[in-house]
Amino acid sequence: MVKRVINFGISVLATLLVILGLLMIFLPGPAIIILPLGILLFNKVQPGKIEPYLRAFMRFMSRAGKSLDSLFKR
Repeated sequence: MVKRVINFGISVLATLLVILGLLMIFLPGPAIIILPLGILLFNKVQPGKIEPYLRAFMRFMSRAGKSLDSLFKR
Protein backbone atom coordinates (compact mmCIF):
# COMPACT_ATOMS: atom_id res chain seq x y z
CA MET A 1 0.00 0.00 0.00
CA VAL A 2 2.76 2.45 0.94
CA LYS A 3 4.70 1.49 -2.19
CA ARG A 4 1.65 2.26 -4.37
CA VAL A 5 1.22 5.67 -2.74
CA ILE A 6 4.90 6.51 -3.24
CA ASN A 7 4.77 5.29 -6.85
CA PHE A 8 1.67 7.42 -7.49
CA GLY A 9 3.34 10.46 -5.93
CA ILE A 10 6.42 10.04 -8.10
CA SER A 11 4.21 9.63 -11.18
CA VAL A 12 2.39 12.87 -10.39
CA LEU A 13 5.69 14.68 -9.80
CA ALA A 14 7.13 13.37 -13.06
CA THR A 15 4.00 14.38 -14.98
CA LEU A 16 4.13 17.87 -13.53
CA LEU A 17 7.81 18.19 -14.44
CA VAL A 18 7.10 17.13 -18.04
CA ILE A 19 4.19 19.57 -18.33
CA LEU A 20 6.24 22.37 -16.77
CA GLY A 21 9.10 21.64 -19.15
CA LEU A 22 6.78 21.69 -22.16
CA LEU A 23 5.29 25.00 -21.06
CA MET A 24 8.76 26.45 -20.61
CA ILE A 25 9.73 25.79 -24.23
CA PHE A 26 8.83 29.40 -24.88
CA LEU A 27 11.35 30.39 -22.18
CA PRO A 28 14.03 27.80 -22.95
CA GLY A 29 16.51 28.44 -20.14
CA PRO A 30 15.01 26.32 -17.35
CA ALA A 31 13.29 23.93 -19.80
CA ILE A 32 16.69 22.55 -20.84
CA ILE A 33 17.03 21.06 -17.35
CA ILE A 34 13.40 20.48 -16.29
CA LEU A 35 12.03 18.68 -19.37
CA PRO A 36 14.66 15.91 -19.58
CA LEU A 37 14.45 15.40 -15.81
CA GLY A 38 10.70 14.95 -15.97
CA ILE A 39 10.93 12.61 -18.96
CA LEU A 40 13.58 10.45 -17.32
CA LEU A 41 11.67 10.28 -14.04
CA PHE A 42 8.38 9.47 -15.77
CA ASN A 43 10.04 6.79 -17.92
CA LYS A 44 11.60 5.27 -14.79
CA VAL A 45 8.25 5.04 -12.99
CA GLN A 46 6.08 4.06 -15.98
CA PRO A 47 8.36 2.56 -18.65
CA GLY A 48 7.21 2.84 -22.25
CA LYS A 49 4.15 5.00 -21.63
CA ILE A 50 5.66 8.33 -22.65
CA GLU A 51 7.28 7.20 -25.93
CA PRO A 52 4.19 7.63 -28.17
CA TYR A 53 3.70 11.14 -26.82
CA LEU A 54 7.35 11.99 -27.40
CA ARG A 55 7.14 10.76 -31.01
CA ALA A 56 4.02 12.86 -31.61
CA PHE A 57 5.68 15.89 -29.99
CA MET A 58 8.79 15.48 -32.15
CA ARG A 59 6.64 15.28 -35.31
CA PHE A 60 4.80 18.41 -34.23
CA MET A 61 8.05 20.29 -33.55
CA SER A 62 9.56 19.28 -36.90
CA ARG A 63 6.43 20.46 -38.75
CA ALA A 64 6.38 23.69 -36.77
CA GLY A 65 10.05 24.25 -37.59
CA LYS A 66 9.43 23.69 -41.31
CA SER A 67 6.51 26.11 -41.35
CA LEU A 68 8.59 28.74 -39.53
CA ASP A 69 11.43 28.25 -42.01
CA SER A 70 9.07 28.82 -44.92
CA LEU A 71 7.86 32.06 -43.33
CA PHE A 72 11.38 33.46 -43.07
CA LYS A 73 12.54 32.38 -46.56
CA ARG A 74 10.30 34.86 -48.37
